[in-house]
This record gives sequence, structure tokens and C-alpha cells, in this order.
Amino acid sequence: MEGVSMFVRVGSWVCLFCVLVCCGCTGQQTRTVKRTERIFLWKANHPKTGHQFYLFGTIHVGRGKAFRLDRAVVKALSETDELVVEVDTSDQKSKKHRDRYAKKYGLLPPGTSLRSLLSKKANKLLTKTTQSMGLAPSLVLRMRPWMAALTLSAFQMGLDGFRSNEGKESQLFRLAQKYKKPIRSLETVESQLSIFSSLKRKLQIAFLVRSMLEITKARPGKSTLSELARAYLGGHLKDIERTTTADLSSYPEFRPLFEALLDTRNVRMIKSIKKLLTRQKRLFVAVGVGHFPGKKGLLALLKKEGYTLQRSKGLGPIDTPVERSKPGAQWVSLNDTSRGFSVRFPKTPNKVPRLVRSQAGQIAILTYESKDLVFHHYVTATQYPPQMEVAMMKPAIQERVLLGTIALWVRNARGKLLKREKVMLDGQPAYFVRVKNASTLFEGYVFFHKRRLFQFFVLYIGRIAKDDHRKRQAKMFFRSFRFAK
Repeated sequence: MEGVSMFVRVGSWVCLFCVLVCCGCTGQQTRTVKRTERIFLWKANHPKTGHQFYLFGTIHVGRGKAFRLDRAVVKALSETDELVVEVDTSDQKSKKHRDRYAKKYGLLPPGTSLRSLLSKKANKLLTKTTQSMGLAPSLVLRMRPWMAALTLSAFQMGLDGFRSNEGKESQLFRLAQKYKKPIRSLETVESQLSIFSSLKRKLQIAFLVRSMLEITKARPGKSTLSELARAYLGGHLKDIERTTTADLSSYPEFRPLFEALLDTRNVRMIKSIKKLLTRQKRLFVAVGVGHFPGKKGLLALLKKEGYTLQRSKGLGPIDTPVERSKPGAQWVSLNDTSRGFSVRFPKTPNKVPRLVRSQAGQIAILTYESKDLVFHHYVTATQYPPQMEVAMMKPAIQERVLLGTIALWVRNARGKLLKREKVMLDGQPAYFVRVKNASTLFEGYVFFHKRRLFQFFVLYIGRIAKDDHRKRQAKMFFRSFRFAK
């Protein structure tokens, strides 16, 4: 429990890079639209080779029921053998690679601060931006400018209510698991990050400044991501192209980024798709919709390769929504019988075991964690060795351990203890604790159950609004906890 993780998911970073650099914050508004029967799904067919596949344009985040998958998309996926995406972010090995490469490519050399790279004006903007988001500037000071830009943008995206688990890819991953379909990647984490790491420093700083201006000046509902979301729901390729290219006329220095992020990658994606098709598998290919329009977009490149493209009509959203207003509808139940509890998470949690040596023997710590952009859920169970378990049966020892754990929350968070209250959790005594620092708020429960120490809490990142949707999630999470009878 060491505050905010420095690294937001790379899959979200790639989306944000496209949105905030290639799109920019133009002030040019796409018309207000509602969801239509136009969806970004095509069936590609090559008359000579006989190769066929579905191509679906995605948006990497979602917000509410309007972002449910269309039934036509679900039907198309069910007819294929494999799901193909830019990078499989559902794979645990891929997550480890993302963290490793993000540290390798995204951090400044030891002893170098982001502050030292920025002008006085840009430093003031950095302070203003982080303060407006309820974050400490120190959160990004070890990062290279491009990573700082994407990290701040990702946090803002989460604060605006967009969530990665409501994005099209996340929904497709869940369906692929349900249908037991393999998931393939067109790219690697390292190839994506190499785009950012190869940028000249001047361009990285320009990107950071543009991103901070987008965050501080955008009006509610008028951010670039909101504009792209509206264009996506409207189903018009021209609106997508307009949103993703309008800034280039005002900021031509971003053209190399645009070409590296979209044009160059589009050519590579076509090669990867063609290679996968030689295995005679039926593919469902899902990539960001920003790759579709334009003379160098995927649709134009496929036509040059001799493919015919037939656009599918929407059949309406699937019946099972992923809605913020009803967070429990899609939550995942976790039943840990060996530790005697059950709880519900907003998505399948990661299981992180850890062993700590002590004089009395090994202490086994198991953490279940579910992380989104600005809101994390945790359950941690600590199993003590037999010699210590005997001592843990004494109420006085338990009380000392609980208070010590709370003190550790405060120390690790480098924060302030706002609340410590004895309460009942599913009929058993516990401490409810709230700890706040410059960027985060921890709140949750600390208690003993079956001689194990439990820590059951959520982590808010950034400002917390009065009607913040995360408060509803926290209540749902806390109310779902049950001890085994």
C-alpha cells in the first residue's frame, strides 16, 4: 500500500496518445448525436485468396449503457475462431511486460526531475493541472514528458467517468473468455512504447503542454475524448477523421507523431493480419477506430490489397449492460473458502501472493486487487506462522496488530489519519479507517478473522466530487463482503 501506482495501463496510454495528440483539443465540435444503427464493423473478403475476416473499430474506454457492444458485433465474434487486438491487455504476462517496459522507457534517469526539463511557464501549468485534479505534482516528476502527459490524461479520463472495463476491448475480452476463443495480438507492448520513447524531447514537452491545456481548459462534456465518444456513437467515419486530424493544421509539429502512431502502424497491422490469415483461421480483428479513416487508414489499405468491404448494420445493444448506475449487475463474485470470506469485485481481480520471512517463520500474504484508472479495490489476507497464530488469539495482541497496521497505512501513504472508528462488519468487530494524502484517499476495514489479519479497502485517486460515481462503487464493494458461515 504505497500510494498511487506510477503506471497506468499502457493500452489506455495508446488510446489517449491518439486522442490527445492526433486529435488535440481543437474546440471544433462534432454535432450532438445519439447511438445509431451505424456501427464500425466490416466484413472483409479477398476474392482471389478467399480470406475473410471481421474488422471492428473500437474505443478503448466507455461510460454508461451507450457503450455496450452491439448484438451484430457479438454475433460476428461468435462466428469466428480467434479474437485479434492491438495488444492483449487481459493477459497477466502482458501486464508484467507493460510494467517492466514502462519503467524502462518512461522514467527519467535517477536524479533528474521533470521540473528541470520544463520552462517556468510550463512548470506553473504542471502545478495548476495537478492541483485541479487533486493530485500531487510529485506523482509525475520522475516521468519523461510523454509518460507524464499520458498519465495525467488517463487520470483525468477516469475522473470524467470513463472506465477501461467499459471499453469495447474489455467487453470483447470477456466474451472471448466466455466463448473460449484464443486472443492474438497484432503488436507488442515494446513496439508501442518505442513510438513514445523515440520522440525528441522538444516534441515530448510540446505534447505534455498540449495535454495539460486540454485538462485545464476543457469545459464539461467538451473534452477531446468526449468529442471522439460522440463521433463514435454517431457512426460517421468523417466525424472520426475530423476529430482525429483537425489539430494538425494548427500544430503541424505533431504530424510526425500522427504518422508514427497511425499511418506507420496501419501498414504493420495489415501485414500482421495477412500473416494470421495464412493459418486459415476465421478472425475477428478489433483495433482503435482512429486507425480506420483516411487515405492511409486501414479501410483504404485493405481496398488497395484487393479486399472488398461490407459494412454491417447494428442490431441494437446487448441485453446485459455495463452501467455505472447499476454497478453490481456486472460484478464478479469471489468466494475464498480457505480464508472464509466472499466479496464482489467490479471485474475479475488479480491474485498476488507474497511471502515475508520472520523470526517465527514465513508470513503468507495474499492480495486480491482490481484496478481501474482512478479507483482500486483490495482485499489482503495475512496468514501468520503457527507460533505467531497462538499469540494472535489474544485480544490484546490483536488490538496492537490492528493499530500497528493502521499506523502503517498512514506511514506508507505519507498521509493523515482522517478517521479510525470501531464498527461491526458482517457481525464481527473491525476498524473503519480513512487516510488521505495529497493525491489519494484510502478507506476501508482492518480486522481479524480465523487468526488472519484482513485489510479490505478502496483507493481513490485524484479529486472526489460530491456526486462521485466511485462512492457508489465503494458502498457496493463494502456491502458485498461476507464471512463464511
